[in-house]
Amino acid sequence: MKILRSFYTYSKGLTALAALCLVAACQPGKPYHYKNPQVVADPDKVSAQLAQAADQASQALQTLAAIEQTRSPEVTMEPADNVPLELKRAITLDWVGPVEDVAKIVANRASYQFLTIGEQTSNQMVVTIDVENKPIIDVLRSIGLQLGNRADIVVDASMQTVELRYNSQFEQDNIPF
Repeated sequence: MKILRSFYTYSKGLTALAALCLVAACQPGKPYHYKNPQVVADPDKVSAQLAQAADQASQALQTLAAIEQTRSPEVTMEPADNVPLELKRAITLDWVGPVEDVAKIVANRASYQFLTIGEQTSNQMVVTIDVENKPIIDVLRSIGLQLGNRADIVVDASMQTVELRYNSQFEQDNIPF
């Protein structure tokens, strides 16, 4: 009986110690003070206007590219079977802007040389590319389709070149706005 009583007393002590530890864990610690707290500030008026102007310019370029795409008739092209591996590489690109710049970028990704043939028209040609993991050859086709009859994209796999050939006839046939 004496053993049972001492065990009971011992278990009360352990229970009290466990409860004390649990309560002590709930005590808040020292507050942490940041040396350089972040301050959220409203953007100034000029920055907000610049951002708005950039958004409007981007939307205008996208609209121009959409107009150019609808100006030229739909052309159906069959998939190319005989394409070199470097033109089958996947590319991810989001672009709205001048055709020469994007054609250079795509040619470089294929490790091809970029050439411009003919005179650029007075109106800069704008293209829109928004692709994710698409073959380079498909991106070049999309660029060519957007150019319509104003220019052509020519790929020479044997010479490893991508050519942008401007159509000089287009400038004469066009009536300026």
